Amino acid sequence: MSPILALRLTGKLRAGRMLDVGCRDFFVSRQFSEAGYRVHGIDPKPVQPVEPPDGVTFEQTTLEAFETSEKYDLVIASLVSQFVNLSLTDFIARLSGLCQCDGLIYLTLIGDQDTWAINPAVKAVSVEDADRLVAMARLHPVFRSIQWFEGSTYDGSSKSWHVYEYLLAKSDDD
Repeated sequence: MSPILALRLTGKLRAGRMLDVGCRDFFVSRQFSEAGYRVHGIDPKPVQPVEPPDGVTFEQTTLEAFETSEKYDLVIASLVSQFVNLSLTDFIARLSGLCQCDGLIYLTLIGDQDTWAINPAVKAVSVEDADRLVAMARLHPVFRSIQWFEGSTYDGSSKSWHVYEYLLAKSDDD
């Protein structure tokens, strides 16, 4: 499923300020910009040439180095957890810190049955551990799915994906 579809299915697609972590080719950023969001995309190695679509600002940086005082209504981190140099606990906390109270986070994590799961750097987890990480971050699932599919990587090679998809709410009491 895609981030925009998850928000549409849950009735949570509401224009606001959005951060797209790992925006790469601006595919997701463009969808949300067209839906009325003001999008800020970050990526350390975007697809060249870097020309963000209308309604999207871009900063070439990693999540770890990204600095802002902005809090976003929606933070999207789709298929990037394996590329971030943070533990999953710190990764989720970082996303939560960028999200405003009563905001949403769309997050994917690599599952333990993924082709890449044998590589410790990928940080593949079981569904129980993924759910525990979300609960420890005091985020509340609005939507959750587990996906298995054949797909391609950024370099175009094919692989078997096992992905946990979350749409998480950050409550103002957190």
